[in-house]
Amino acid sequence: MNANESMERDLVPLALHQASHRGVALIDPNIRLAPVGKNVMGNMRKNTYVQATFLLAAGVVFFLTGLATGRVAELPGLLGIVFLIYGCYVLWRGLRLPRQ
Repeated sequence: MNANESMERDLVPLALHQASHRGVALIDPNIRLAPVGKNVMGNMRKNTYVQATFLLAAGVVFFLTGLATGRVAELPGLLGIVFLIYGCYVLWRGLRLPRQ
C-alpha cells in the first residue's frame, strides 16, 4: 500500500462525516422554523382574500379613472380591466383553499 492509497482511504470516512454534518446543519434550522411555516400556511386563505381585495380595489379605481377621462380603451381602463380579472381569479383561487 502506497501513501496515496492510504490517504484516499482516510479521506473517505472524513468526507462522509462532513456530508452528514452538513445534512444535520440543514435540517436543524428547518425544525426550529416549523411553527412559523405552519402559521404562514394557516394564514394563506386570509392573505389571499387581502390580495384579491387589493387587486379588485385597484381595478375599480383604474377603470373608473378610465371612464372619467373617456379613455377606457387606453391604459387606465385596460389596466383596470386586467386588475379586475386577476382579482376575480385570486378570489376564486382563495375560495378553493382548504379551511385551516
